[in-house]
Amino acid sequence: SDVDWNNLKHLPAGLKRGYGAWDCDANALIPPERECYVFEEIPNMDYPWEGMPTVPPHKDRENLSFFTEYDKRFKIKASPDEDVADVKKRMFDGGMNAKQNPGTQFEALEDIVLWYAGQVMKDGHRLSEYRVPPGCKCIMAKHRKWIGLDKPPPEGP
Repeated sequence: SDVDWNNLKHLPAGLKRGYGAWDCDANALIPPERECYVFEEIPNMDYPWEGMPTVPPHKDRENLSFFTEYDKRFKIKASPDEDVADVKKRMFDGGMNAKQNPGTQFEALEDIVLWYAGQVMKDGHRLSEYRVPPGCKCIMAKHRKWIGLDKPPPEGP
């Protein structure tokens, strides 16, 4: 392989898809080489499985993580007691929009639909009403045009 795995900033175009995380509080890219630290995904022997290291439970209970249809991941400091609309607005203003972050499909705040455990989370409700735990790392941020489709969206940008 001609990929320099020690320098992920220079990945071939075909491998760049799937890499990409954004810190909405800082309105800045999280470099691929830092993602495992930011999202606490470093395996260790705290909870080994058949002698192999595993990723331990997350300790960060202040930041929520959101995935989009196109493998982008966004992080924001938020509490489950916050209103869905407030979190979406802070995410949009913090870089989850097509103007600030090319490759993101959200042109307007209304395009963002938060989805957790099979439920669309509605504005005017707290995240905790949908049983989102503190520090949740698996919330979807879907584009409203993909809600209700029977098949996945077409390949991304």
